[in-house]
Amino acid sequence: MNKKSYLAIGTCVVIAIIATYLGKLQNIIGAPMIGLFIGILLVNILPNIDKDFKKGTTFAGKKCLNLGIILAGGTLNFTQILGFGAKALPLIIINICLSFTVAYVVGKRLKQSWNTCTLVGGGTCICGGTAIATLASIIKAKETEIAYAMTAIFLFDIFA
Repeated sequence: MNKKSYLAIGTCVVIAIIATYLGKLQNIIGAPMIGLFIGILLVNILPNIDKDFKKGTTFAGKKCLNLGIILAGGTLNFTQILGFGAKALPLIIINICLSFTVAYVVGKRLKQSWNTCTLVGGGTCICGGTAIATLASIIKAKETEIAYAMTAIFLFDIFA
């Protein structure tokens, strides 16, 4: 990695800190949406930042996010999961099947790719942006597919 990659990762960290702080100040817009808005503003104010920071932001968006998911999972109490899992399993399965089915049906009517439909379905039924990022690396989704899915999920969150 080069100097710009480290600067990009540092910028992502600063954006995350600011977004988290602003998200806690109010209950209307969550930190992920605020972070997305900050990123959109930066790219529009400094158009070359996307090209210059590409390697570092890709690393932060894939490797660091996956590590965060693993660390978040490590905080779960295994006995609690087992206690709730048996009772909730039928509802969870129905929710997952319904979310993916609706995502595929609506996505196909809107002429979206299989990857975009999968990302929206997973983001809807599992846990939003984190699920999308994880699924994206598994199915090798394009950046535009990830962006469409993230935008859809964040809009769902706003209107929910």
